[in-house]
Amino acid sequence: MAFFPSAPDADMKRTLAREPAIGIPFSQLHEAVMRGDAPFSAGERELLAAYVSALNSCDYCQCEHTALATAFGLPAGLLGQLLQDVDTAEVSEAFRAAVVYARKLTRDPTRLGPADVEALFAAGHDERALYFLVFVTAVFTMSNRIVQGLGLTTPSPAGLHEAVERLHRQGYAGTEQYIRAQAEHASAPRARPRLGRHAGHAKPP
Repeated sequence: MAFFPSAPDADMKRTLAREPAIGIPFSQLHEAVMRGDAPFSAGERELLAAYVSALNSCDYCQCEHTALATAFGLPAGLLGQLLQDVDTAEVSEAFRAAVVYARKLTRDPTRLGPADVEALFAAGHDERALYFLVFVTAVFTMSNRIVQGLGLTTPSPAGLHEAVERLHRQGYAGTEQYIRAQAEHASAPRARPRLGRHAGHAKPP
């Protein structure tokens, strides 16, 4: 149950719509990081998001983005393999190196150093891949803390299905569109109730 007394069943989409000035750029950042042209595929970025969320103990984001990675064609079960043992997970060596870097950035960021970057580059990544890897990790650590700080609960199966379908089909731009639509609806002038024909001619008592 969300910590908002006025909206105990709030999900991330509705939470972002509460403050469009925050929700819109937040959604735009997600769209650029998760769906823009990048060295990692959309499915790989979703799997990284799910992995980081699992490390941060955010069940909401872990469930949603694991399902999204599968929707983009990644084999089911990869997240479980990575969480159990990164070294034996059935992923490419390049992706394994990315996961190792994301893990250290999430769990022990102050100990990252040149050797970690060199290992990432040795696996075939370049500076642009490093940039996107850091942003995926950072953006979802922020999302995890928003979910946890506001008490957003993992969606029901139906709610999860709706979110995954929307994000798979529309990307995070769909969330921005929802926020804008809600803001326009809230700011639209409301028609005044019409008075009855004789309302203005009532007889004095």
